[in-house]
Amino acid sequence: MMENIKRIQLLSSTEVEELYARPDFNTHEQYLYFALTPLEREALTQFSQTKTRIFFILQLGYFKAKQQFFNFTLDEVNSDVKFIVDTYYTESAGMPFTGRISRDYVRIKRQIILPMFNYRNWTSDFVPEITTHIGDLLRYYPKGHSAFRQLLVYLDHKGIVIPSYTTLQDIFSRGYAEEENR
Repeated sequence: MMENIKRIQLLSSTEVEELYARPDFNTHEQYLYFALTPLEREALTQFSQTKTRIFFILQLGYFKAKQQFFNFTLDEVNSDVKFIVDTYYTESAGMPFTGRISRDYVRIKRQIILPMFNYRNWTSDFVPEITTHIGDLLRYYPKGHSAFRQLLVYLDHKGIVIPSYTTLQDIFSRGYAEEENR
């Protein structure tokens, strides 16, 4: 898309990691983000296996916290799995829940979670709108970092899952180039 333009650094590597890292919940946050509303409990009934239900609750809680989806294995989120099993599946306590689930189940879970929160997955169809908005932001916030933070607020307000950092870098690079040409 932007091979001939060098990507700008909008954030430090620490800030990028913080923005895109899967949540690491403490006990209070587990109670907060893994609590299920009646609508969420109803959605959960679409899955018959305890393992896929646990994955759904995990993705749902992580989405509530960061409005993003994450790839992980159950082994990587052991304390969250234990919390969910202890809270919702006490009959399964002591059973080992490990591994991952199929891409199809991941896709299905996203399709269920997004409308619950009036969100849409990022697609390249958003690029023109976001590029225009970045141009507007750069007039008010000439420093990339500030404009970037404002863009995150805009994406949240519009209910759009944030794209990868490199995608945002490319769009910002284009926005800067267009602003320079104006």
